[in-house]
Amino acid sequence: MSIINDACEWAVAIANDNSHGYSQQVRWGNSYDCSSFVISAYDHAFQKAEMLYRSPKLMGATYTGNMRTVFQKCGFDVLPNQPVSQLKRGDVLLNDATHTALYIGNGQIVHARSGEGTTDTIDNSGNEICVQGFYGTWDCVLRYTHETVEDEPQKPVQPVETCIATLPVLKMGMISEAVRQWQLFLLSNKISVGIDGADGDFGQNTYNATVMYQQRKGIAATGIVGKETFEKMWS
Repeated sequence: MSIINDACEWAVAIANDNSHGYSQQVRWGNSYDCSSFVISAYDHAFQKAEMLYRSPKLMGATYTGNMRTVFQKCGFDVLPNQPVSQLKRGDVLLNDATHTALYIGNGQIVHARSGEGTTDTIDNSGNEICVQGFYGTWDCVLRYTHETVEDEPQKPVQPVETCIATLPVLKMGMISEAVRQWQLFLLSNKISVGIDGADGDFGQNTYNATVMYQQRKGIAATGIVGKETFEKMWS
């Protein structure tokens, strides 16, 4: 299974579905801006491959200004700007200050480009998130250096125990991207986190869902996501 192909195919599918539009206010989930779109494409691919330890979202990528640093931690090489003839499918084209896009091959990019003057979160014009010909001068190219899951080590480069030690303890009252990732994990295990879904808010529903997961796994049902729960998630 190819991380790169999964990221590109997800991005093109979103671009072809006009129920997904451009928004800088509501930018994770159904609508996207340029950075959340590219981050979400690779996040989808890593989650599909069950490689959460290398998920750009989990590692903290949030906008163009920190994508370079975070993507590098996730296994991407940082290359100087390349002519289109030297680009490879899956390359992330990045201007640190203004824009990012995903190169999908054959001289084409896919990106979330603008709201086309509208304020809702659907794509009224069909051009808000779209595939188009390569253009622009970019600050750098972020290139994933492992083509397939089979090329990846079976464990993270660091021991799992070391990775777990760097994760925040999640509990009631927290609102964060890490909470949202935990909610997505619960949903992937068919455990509901309430009608609001993965909203990043660790409320009562997420507490109840966490307790249910812990009970299923035979660990202390504290409702707090800490070392023991993360270890079970990775086991």
